[in-house]
Amino acid sequence: MQSKTSSGLFFSINQHKLSIALKLSAISISIIALYAQDLLIILNNALQDDSSFHILAIPFLFAYFLYRKRKMVNAALHQSNNTGNFFLTHFGLIVGILLCATAILTYWYGSYTFTPLEYHMVTLPVLVAGLTLVMFDFPVFKQLIFPIIFLIFLTPPPAEFLYAVGSTLSNLSAIAANSLANLFGMASVLSDSYGSPMITLTRPDQTMMSFSVDVACSGIYSLIGFVIFALFIAYITRGKIRNKFAILVIGIPMIILLNVLRITTIVALGYYYGDALALEVFHTFGATVLMFVGTLLLFVITEKLFKKPEPLPSCPTCADPSVLPKSKQYCLDCGKIFSHPQL
Repeated sequence: MQSKTSSGLFFSINQHKLSIALKLSAISISIIALYAQDLLIILNNALQDDSSFHILAIPFLFAYFLYRKRKMVNAALHQSNNTGNFFLTHFGLIVGILLCATAILTYWYGSYTFTPLEYHMVTLPVLVAGLTLVMFDFPVFKQLIFPIIFLIFLTPPPAEFLYAVGSTLSNLSAIAANSLANLFGMASVLSDSYGSPMITLTRPDQTMMSFSVDVACSGIYSLIGFVIFALFIAYITRGKIRNKFAILVIGIPMIILLNVLRITTIVALGYYYGDALALEVFHTFGATVLMFVGTLLLFVITEKLFKKPEPLPSCPTCADPSVLPKSKQYCLDCGKIFSHPQL
């Protein structure tokens, strides 16, 4: 009898694992079948274009999010959603079907626009959310909602967005860098050339040198990649929601300041050593290096600000005051006061 019970339990566990594997396979096959061509284009662009380089990190971060949530998801798989009401019991399935239909219709519509890739990738998290609800219902979806939303970063940033935000950042960075250059005694003048701010230097040998701070130098590419890693740091940081929000509040101005310092350094090198060294440093310390430096700096700041202080070890001498002589008013080793003298 016990052998039959054990074999039945083993069969039930294997059947449960097989069911989960089939559902995950169905989701994976659906995503690959619909988005394989788009994902290949995204990968190729990320390898060649600085504006999309951050996309290479997203699959690894997404996999880490899933790994981090594995125990919570496993617990959610065993939660029952049977409330006795047909609509409430199947609400997740209904919402999932609607999300899948919305994603497919938007995907089809986007295929006939001038920006099909952007439309297609925007629908990816919507379809993944819908398939998750259809296959696993709300408890699992609740645990995976952040990783699913995180997939939106696979969408290439629109050119209009890059130009609008990049132009603002380039003006801000150029004004700040020019002010710092003047502060440190470099003769520099800020002007506008074909829509991009231009820093013109008068070197010590009286030769002129110009630096154009266009969208590529504005730090917009570093900022996009940095936001992704800042969200990652905020997500893995234990603590209150306000602490996680504070990470973004600290991080975004910090990456802008780092870009201003980078431009100022390049201007200073051009002022003292010529354009050859300045261009070499510019290409070496580009958007990718700036993004990783900013991420590392934010991680260190977060560790210092939000790390809980370790409790001080107790003094072995006065750990148990009851065994000490009553005449002692304080511990000779740590200075702890046992009783105050009476005046």
